Amino acid sequence: MRFTIAKRIGAAVASATVIAGAVSLLILREVIRIHDSLVSSRFTGVEQELRNISGASRTWIAERKRLLALIGYRAFEDLESQARKGASFPRAVRNLSGRYPELTEASLFSSGSSILTDALPAVDIPVQTMATGLLSGRKCRAVNRFIPQWGRVRLTLCTDVLPITIHNAATAALDRARAMDRIQEELRPYYYFIVTLGSVGGAIFAIFAAWLLVRRMVREIRELSEASWRVARGDVSVRVNARGDDELGELERDFNHMVEELESYRRRISYLERMGAWQEVARRLAHEIKNPLTPIVLMMDQIREKAPREPESFRRLVDMASEVVRSEVETLRRLVETFGQLARLPEPRMEPMDLRELLASLQDTYRASGHDIITLGVPGQPVVVDGDRDLLRRALSNMLDNAIEAEATEIEVSLDVVYGRAVLRVRDNGSGIPEGAIEHVFEPYFTTKQTGTGLGLALVRKVALDHDGDVRVVPHNGPGTVMEMWIPVKA
Repeated sequence: MRFTIAKRIGAAVASATVIAGAVSLLILREVIRIHDSLVSSRFTGVEQELRNISGASRTWIAERKRLLALIGYRAFEDLESQARKGASFPRAVRNLSGRYPELTEASLFSSGSSILTDALPAVDIPVQTMATGLLSGRKCRAVNRFIPQWGRVRLTLCTDVLPITIHNAATAALDRARAMDRIQEELRPYYYFIVTLGSVGGAIFAIFAAWLLVRRMVREIRELSEASWRVARGDVSVRVNARGDDELGELERDFNHMVEELESYRRRISYLERMGAWQEVARRLAHEIKNPLTPIVLMMDQIREKAPREPESFRRLVDMASEVVRSEVETLRRLVETFGQLARLPEPRMEPMDLRELLASLQDTYRASGHDIITLGVPGQPVVVDGDRDLLRRALSNMLDNAIEAEATEIEVSLDVVYGRAVLRVRDNGSGIPEGAIEHVFEPYFTTKQTGTGLGLALVRKVALDHDGDVRVVPHNGPGTVMEMWIPVKA
């Protein structure tokens, strides 16, 4: 997965936010835990008091209900007793009110259910509602009974719902509940402070992470800038350390590749300039050497013809000198011919061509000349390049001649396509090239052979460079030499 700069910054900010949020949550959880423990301790006490109040209230109410039922029964017993003694209903009720303070209303109903007498005035039952919804005041109960002397009588009995002790306990519990509410309100700003602190910490952390990233980017950009200045001043050996897979890392790798290409182009240009100078030297040498060769040969022939036959020793000396001169002249002529080939090397005329056909033609040529030691390894598909057929043929011939002159008994020629380049590889089992001479074999007039001119492989590299390619000696284990020449494949 490729991490771009934008992704790195986003990941840093996201990480900072997550870390800050996590820290805030941890702090907030700890504060809530402390708050809950504090509130829980207070709430437990309040809850226990409310349970006690509830239990006491239920017990009290149940007892008061039983008491009212008993008082009602006794009050009717007294009323019936007074009725049998001939007392009037109002008088009997007044006697009861002194004995039973719970009696708040007594009513006598006729047969049609209409009220005949209210011995006591109707009492309104006050109901006071507290803040918590608990009721304080009185609870009443109406009891009806038929008394033969008077008719149907209804007595209303009332009693306090909660005693003062239970009411005070409930009030204290409510006060504690209100205290807990106040504590929660007092802690609320601390919650906001913790969230704000976490947010600010996250922002600071994000800024710090972004600063680290920007610092790294600035450092790498500064290194690139310094390397660019060194390249501009001519130092093509400089390289930068490519780090990461983001845009900066890709830029650093591209910079290194660009410098490598620039160094390669500089070497090529330098080599081509030297080759151009050597071509001019070869042209002049060929012209200057070729002109006197023919007169030298003619003069030696005349000397040989006109030399006296006697004495015999002088005649043998003249014949030997003539042969030596002719041999050296032939050597000079071959050298002049080689110079001429280098001097007359034409500019390449590019045209599409299949390298497989060129290799097959070369194999047939060498077989016809008695060198049946060349084997080919070519792909099944055409390998088309833009090239000059004659120049490429001459370059490949020089590579093969070099292998033959090294007394090779087997020569393998292969053709491959690697990364958009056609790679021609010539492998032989000859005497090989000395290790110290490998880096100089493509220099003009450098040779390791007694009869060599040092121009064959120089011409090979000149042709390769003219085709936007190059040639090299491949290091390998074993006898012989491996040479590779590559040129771009036609797009």
